[in-house]
Amino acid sequence: MKGKLSAVLLLFITLSAAALTAGCTQPGSSTVTVTPVPGNTTEISHGLLLFNMSQFHMFEYDIYASDGKSSVRVGKIKAEYEIVPYGNVADARHMRETRIIGEGSHAITTITDLYYNQANNWILGGHASTMSANGTTEKDIPENDPAYWNADMATISSKVQFYDEGTEFIAVPKGVFPAAKKYTSTDSGITLWMDERVPIPIKIAGAGTSDGTRITTSMELVSYA
Repeated sequence: MKGKLSAVLLLFITLSAAALTAGCTQPGSSTVTVTPVPGNTTEISHGLLLFNMSQFHMFEYDIYASDGKSSVRVGKIKAEYEIVPYGNVADARHMRETRIIGEGSHAITTITDLYYNQANNWILGGHASTMSANGTTEKDIPENDPAYWNADMATISSKVQFYDEGTEFIAVPKGVFPAAKKYTSTDSGITLWMDERVPIPIKIAGAGTSDGTRITTSMELVSYA
């Protein structure tokens, strides 16, 4: 199963931000085919942010993948934020994302540093390092690089339309949530589970097909601070 996951997994991680981002001046180019989900169409909640950045400066998710028969942990993603000067911007938002895909000697670790203008979320620049058993590659990220327009999950907007699917019992590494609110995007088919006590989604899930096998990939909250 693990050999089939990499393409779908990386696609989902990218689309989880790109397909849900709305109201951004830098749209992504990804397209997702949607299977409609029954339910009432709604915004998550008036005035509620999916990622309320006033209430955290770090979050971490474990990434799981399932083919319907078995589920395995295939990686993790951690994002850390601070406000720093960058170039001629005195209060740029710095995001350092550490993404690990795979385990042990097969793991691929990518550390991405991005700097944003807080006024419009435009990218000011950054750097990415990818480390694997084959060595390390480095990449400078230029200003407003379209490949990174949707790289920050915290820019996902709650103003896009979702199907309201009621509540559901959810257990993730962060804890147990007996009545998590479940929403599925009308555009991407990606599902979010929210809890009013937590300023970010407690779980994000989406599905794709690899070599004829339907793979469901989920991101489960480990911690935030």
